[in-house]
Amino acid sequence: MTTIEILTLVQTIILFLTGFAVFWYTMETQKIRKETTYQNTILKEQYIRQQKQEELQLTKELTLSDPDFSFTFGQPSERTSHFINKGASIKNLSISPFEKYSISIQPSRSLKNEETGKIIIPQIPNPRPEILHFKISYENSLEIIRTKYFEFIVKDALFREVRNFEKSNS
Repeated sequence: MTTIEILTLVQTIILFLTGFAVFWYTMETQKIRKETTYQNTILKEQYIRQQKQEELQLTKELTLSDPDFSFTFGQPSERTSHFINKGASIKNLSISPFEKYSISIQPSRSLKNEETGKIIIPQIPNPRPEILHFKISYENSLEIIRTKYFEFIVKDALFREVRNFEKSNS
Protein backbone atom coordinates (compact mmCIF):
# COMPACT_ATOMS: atom_id res chain seq x y z
CA MET A 1 0.00 0.00 0.00
CA THR A 2 1.18 3.35 -0.90
CA THR A 3 1.07 6.45 1.22
CA ILE A 4 -1.77 7.88 -0.84
CA GLU A 5 -3.81 4.70 -0.35
CA ILE A 6 -3.13 4.73 3.41
CA LEU A 7 -4.11 8.41 3.65
CA THR A 8 -7.25 7.73 1.58
CA LEU A 9 -8.14 4.79 3.90
CA VAL A 10 -7.54 6.93 7.01
CA GLN A 11 -9.59 9.75 5.46
CA THR A 12 -12.41 7.30 4.64
CA ILE A 13 -12.36 5.88 8.19
CA ILE A 14 -12.41 9.41 9.67
CA LEU A 15 -15.24 10.41 7.33
CA PHE A 16 -17.16 7.25 8.27
CA LEU A 17 -16.64 7.90 12.01
CA THR A 18 -17.69 11.53 11.55
CA GLY A 19 -20.83 10.43 9.67
CA PHE A 20 -21.58 7.88 12.41
CA ALA A 21 -21.09 10.56 15.12
CA VAL A 22 -23.44 12.96 13.27
CA PHE A 23 -26.02 10.16 12.85
CA TRP A 24 -25.76 9.18 16.53
CA TYR A 25 -25.99 12.85 17.62
CA THR A 26 -29.08 13.33 15.40
CA MET A 27 -30.78 10.26 16.92
CA GLU A 28 -30.00 11.37 20.48
CA THR A 29 -31.24 14.90 19.74
CA GLN A 30 -34.46 13.47 18.34
CA LYS A 31 -34.94 11.37 21.51
CA ILE A 32 -34.33 14.45 23.68
CA ARG A 33 -36.79 16.50 21.58
CA LYS A 34 -39.47 13.78 21.93
CA GLU A 35 -38.86 13.54 25.69
CA THR A 36 -39.00 17.34 26.04
CA THR A 37 -42.28 17.46 24.13
CA TYR A 38 -43.67 14.69 26.34
CA GLN A 39 -42.54 16.50 29.51
CA ASN A 40 -44.08 19.77 28.26
CA THR A 41 -47.36 17.95 27.63
CA ILE A 42 -47.31 16.54 31.16
CA LEU A 43 -46.47 19.96 32.65
CA LYS A 44 -49.27 21.60 30.66
CA GLU A 45 -51.77 18.98 31.88
CA GLN A 46 -50.58 19.49 35.47
CA TYR A 47 -50.88 23.25 35.07
CA ILE A 48 -54.43 22.98 33.71
CA ARG A 49 -55.37 20.56 36.49
CA GLN A 50 -53.88 22.92 39.09
CA GLN A 51 -55.80 25.88 37.60
CA LYS A 52 -59.07 23.92 37.79
CA GLN A 53 -58.35 22.93 41.40
CA GLU A 54 -57.60 26.54 42.32
CA GLU A 55 -60.79 27.75 40.61
CA LEU A 56 -62.77 25.07 42.44
CA GLN A 57 -61.15 26.01 45.76
CA LEU A 58 -61.84 29.70 45.16
CA THR A 59 -65.46 28.93 44.25
CA LYS A 60 -65.78 26.86 47.43
CA GLU A 61 -64.22 29.62 49.54
CA LEU A 62 -66.44 32.25 47.93
CA THR A 63 -69.51 30.11 48.60
CA LEU A 64 -68.49 29.64 52.23
CA SER A 65 -67.71 33.34 52.60
CA ASP A 66 -71.04 34.54 51.19
CA PRO A 67 -74.07 35.47 53.26
CA ASP A 68 -77.42 33.74 52.99
CA PHE A 69 -80.23 36.24 53.44
CA SER A 70 -83.28 34.57 54.93
CA PHE A 71 -86.23 36.99 54.78
CA THR A 72 -89.20 36.94 57.13
CA PHE A 73 -92.63 37.22 55.55
CA GLY A 74 -94.24 40.62 55.85
CA GLN A 75 -97.75 41.92 55.56
CA PRO A 76 -98.79 43.30 52.15
CA SER A 77 -99.00 46.80 53.66
CA GLU A 78 -95.44 46.57 55.02
CA ARG A 79 -92.48 47.94 53.14
CA THR A 80 -89.94 46.77 55.72
CA SER A 81 -88.60 43.25 55.82
CA HIS A 82 -86.39 41.72 58.45
CA PHE A 83 -83.83 39.16 57.45
CA ILE A 84 -81.33 36.85 59.12
CA ASN A 85 -77.85 36.29 57.75
CA LYS A 86 -77.57 32.50 57.77
CA GLY A 87 -74.18 32.59 56.03
CA ALA A 88 -70.73 34.06 56.58
CA SER A 89 -70.02 37.44 58.17
CA ILE A 90 -69.93 40.38 55.77
CA LYS A 91 -69.20 44.10 55.96
CA ASN A 92 -69.71 47.35 54.04
CA LEU A 93 -73.22 46.52 52.86
CA SER A 94 -74.90 48.76 50.30
CA ILE A 95 -78.23 48.46 48.53
CA SER A 96 -79.13 49.87 45.11
CA PRO A 97 -82.48 49.81 43.30
CA PHE A 98 -82.70 49.18 39.56
CA GLU A 99 -85.89 51.17 39.17
CA LYS A 100 -86.37 54.71 40.48
CA TYR A 101 -87.32 54.40 44.17
CA SER A 102 -85.73 54.76 47.59
CA ILE A 103 -84.44 51.76 49.54
CA SER A 104 -82.10 51.29 52.50
CA ILE A 105 -80.47 48.47 54.45
CA GLN A 106 -79.64 48.29 58.16
CA PRO A 107 -77.06 47.59 59.42
CA SER A 108 -74.76 48.68 56.64
CA ARG A 109 -71.41 48.44 58.44
CA SER A 110 -71.25 44.71 59.19
CA LEU A 111 -73.49 41.69 59.59
CA LYS A 112 -72.33 38.52 61.32
CA ASN A 113 -73.71 35.02 61.04
CA GLU A 114 -77.21 34.74 62.58
CA GLU A 115 -77.51 38.52 62.99
CA THR A 116 -80.66 40.23 61.80
CA GLY A 117 -81.07 43.27 59.60
CA LYS A 118 -83.81 45.00 57.74
CA ILE A 119 -84.55 46.44 54.35
CA ILE A 120 -86.76 49.51 54.19
CA ILE A 121 -88.65 50.83 51.18
CA PRO A 122 -90.10 54.14 52.45
CA GLN A 123 -92.53 54.58 49.55
CA ILE A 124 -93.64 52.42 46.65
CA PRO A 125 -93.37 54.38 43.37
CA ASN A 126 -96.41 55.44 41.32
CA PRO A 127 -97.71 53.81 39.21
CA ARG A 128 -97.49 50.84 41.54
CA PRO A 129 -95.24 48.16 39.93
CA GLU A 130 -95.68 44.44 40.47
CA ILE A 131 -91.99 43.84 41.23
CA LEU A 132 -89.13 46.05 42.39
CA HIS A 133 -85.55 44.95 41.72
CA PHE A 134 -82.47 45.77 43.77
CA LYS A 135 -79.00 44.52 44.53
CA ILE A 136 -77.04 44.21 47.75
CA SER A 137 -73.27 44.62 47.51
CA TYR A 138 -70.97 43.62 50.35
CA GLU A 139 -67.41 42.70 51.20
CA ASN A 140 -66.95 39.09 52.27
CA SER A 141 -64.39 37.62 54.66
CA LEU A 142 -61.95 37.18 51.74
CA GLU A 143 -62.17 40.98 51.25
CA ILE A 144 -63.80 40.48 47.86
CA ILE A 145 -66.70 42.73 46.92
CA ARG A 146 -69.66 40.63 45.83
CA THR A 147 -73.25 41.35 44.78
CA LYS A 148 -76.54 39.51 45.19
CA TYR A 149 -79.73 40.38 43.30
CA PHE A 150 -83.24 40.50 44.77
CA GLU A 151 -86.86 41.20 43.94
CA PHE A 152 -89.58 42.69 46.09
CA ILE A 153 -93.00 41.43 45.04
CA VAL A 154 -95.15 44.40 45.96
CA LYS A 155 -98.62 42.80 46.34
CA ASP A 156 -97.27 40.02 48.63
CA ALA A 157 -94.60 42.14 50.38
CA LEU A 158 -92.22 39.28 49.59
CA PHE A 159 -88.46 39.59 49.15
CA ARG A 160 -86.59 36.90 47.24
CA GLU A 161 -83.13 36.37 45.83
CA VAL A 162 -82.73 35.98 42.07
CA ARG A 163 -79.69 34.71 40.19
CA ASN A 164 -79.12 37.88 38.19
CA PHE A 165 -81.18 40.75 36.97
CA GLU A 166 -80.57 42.38 33.63
CA LYS A 167 -81.41 46.07 33.33
CA SER A 168 -83.33 45.26 30.14
CA ASN A 169 -85.90 43.34 32.23
CA SER A 170 -87.21 46.50 33.86
